[in-house]
Amino acid sequence: MASLTEQKQANERSQIETNAPARYEKYARRIVNDALKLKPGENLTIEAWEHDLDFAKEIKLQARKIGANALLFVEDDKNFFRLAESGSEKSLGKVGKHEWALLENSDAYIFFPGPSDYQRHLKLDSKKRQLTQAYNSEWYQRASKNGVRGARIRTAYATPSRADMYSVDPNEWYQNALEAIDIDYEKVEKKAQKLAYLFKKAHNIRLKAANGTNLQMETSRVLPHVYSGLLPRPLRYSIYAGIANLPGSELDVVPNPTFAEGKVVFNRPVLQNTGKIEGLKWAFKNGKLTDSSAKKNHDMFATGYRKAKGDKDRLGVIVIGLTPKLAYGFNYDMNVEGAVTLGIGSLGEGDKNKTDYSFLATLSNATLELDDTKVIVSGRLQSP
Repeated sequence: MASLTEQKQANERSQIETNAPARYEKYARRIVNDALKLKPGENLTIEAWEHDLDFAKEIKLQARKIGANALLFVEDDKNFFRLAESGSEKSLGKVGKHEWALLENSDAYIFFPGPSDYQRHLKLDSKKRQLTQAYNSEWYQRASKNGVRGARIRTAYATPSRADMYSVDPNEWYQNALEAIDIDYEKVEKKAQKLAYLFKKAHNIRLKAANGTNLQMETSRVLPHVYSGLLPRPLRYSIYAGIANLPGSELDVVPNPTFAEGKVVFNRPVLQNTGKIEGLKWAFKNGKLTDSSAKKNHDMFATGYRKAKGDKDRLGVIVIGLTPKLAYGFNYDMNVEGAVTLGIGSLGEGDKNKTDYSFLATLSNATLELDDTKVIVSGRLQSP
């Protein structure tokens, strides 16, 4: 007998199917024509979990319409969990040479993440969870080496299981993620490049907000990384940069890790697998995090932070959200246009911090100044 979660997912899929493909056509075109800029004769591989299969099928159709070679393969919750929960580990996280060949002969790759029942996935013991993704690093290494450009479609995260964890409506979440794919990627790219130039030439950074946030930082010599969602060619910032989050435009800036003075009060909750951290506060002195507190669930931050070693207490990144149409409250607050996110530890964006620890938290309605130029005012991104 199907579980209540499976029944709910089936009912929602049937409702979506009554409106497909019309519901997805313009968004699929945005991905194929504007974000990935697929060309006739290029090879596109689409890997999709079945809960977002209708969207994946529409992307395949639109790719074929322009003359690209599109191939779709599907993963499903039922058999994933049959294998993962059976006690057998030898087949978990394995990739055959035929699948590697598929990746290495793809010009572009689209991924709809899964499984849909994320809470059930979290109930697997940690060893099994790691085994199910054992191929991950090698996959990105091969994709980067072969110049694959790709997109991770984030509508696939908006499942009843995840929505229940975050206490949000899965349909509202899904619709917001879908609508935020339909943006002008060229415009976002131009805006991001202008912002990157301002950060590159500036020296002082000040972050302020009415909630008491007042933090002084400095820029570094690291060129800011632009993730506009526009991928006519793969990005080379790291092995992971060639796969864009759609939606998920952002500018990643590496600050001077030795200078940070003041405090920041994050007014957006930090979503964790076990709950939400609310009202997180950080205080910095002489470039280091010296104190932290939270209104709720501070231990979710403090426990991991205490165990970490190395430069866990230094700033590693400032993320500027650039995505129009995205709303706060789901799992992509840092990508909302005008959001400011701070990360401590090593974030892989060019920072020199020596640690395997990282943590990100987001602030809305803030004002961000570069020397004498206000680039964000009360949460609104200014025209560069």
